Amino acid sequence: MAEDFQLRLSPSQVSTYLRCPRQWYYRYVEKLKEPPSGALSLGRSAHVALDHNYSQKVQTGADRPVDEVVEVFREDFHAREKEVAWKEGETPEKVGKEGASCVRTYQEKVAPKVQPILVEKFWTVDFENVPGLTMAGRIDLVDSNHFLRDSKFKSRKPNPNEAHRSYQLTYYGVGHRKLTGKLPEAYQLDVVTRTKVPGIFPIKTSRSEADISRALRLVVLIMRAIKTGLFPPADPDSWICSEKWCGYWHRCPFGGGK
Repeated sequence: MAEDFQLRLSPSQVSTYLRCPRQWYYRYVEKLKEPPSGALSLGRSAHVALDHNYSQKVQTGADRPVDEVVEVFREDFHAREKEVAWKEGETPEKVGKEGASCVRTYQEKVAPKVQPILVEKFWTVDFENVPGLTMAGRIDLVDSNHFLRDSKFKSRKPNPNEAHRSYQLTYYGVGHRKLTGKLPEAYQLDVVTRTKVPGIFPIKTSRSEADISRALRLVVLIMRAIKTGLFPPADPDSWICSEKWCGYWHRCPFGGGK
């Protein structure tokens, strides 16, 4: 590639490349958008609903009515229905009902305890010693305790190691330092389970300067691989390398393509 090669990576792009570099290639080089699953659409609409509440709570200090926030979820979720690649066992009615229940549970049990100070803040970070490389992202929520928080909606109880190992949270910390001049006091995942009775699983974690440094070195390595044109497939034993979970399966020569 050209010497003036420019690359802007987001935390989600880093996750995609680590999961499957070839998937990253199809999405970000060939610009082929993979339709979201019902679960992914649920998560996106839930974040829209939570943002509806928190964006005004920064100033008012008060939550919006629970029914109002749930209705924001429903409206956004149903507006996305035709974009979704519904998987086996998923229907708009089933997933929508699960999502509404999760948002209600979050608003009743989590939101009243949170006073936000930053909501949906965009950030960019340049790498001074690596010309052409930028990271960019959006922080969902920082509370008055200076905890950087992210909410997840999952089908089952989370593995606590997810928060401790998450590069995404680490990069959000980098963004927090760019916005505020310092790292967060702590990081927290608020996981809501899509079970009959939704459960709330808060997972608190931390990051050291060594963690930050290691994560930023990884970004540089990924940039060099992309610049060189290295897009190998995922391990064939990985869950992502399957017709069910990869929207590029029939295109990829290492999957079902030719």
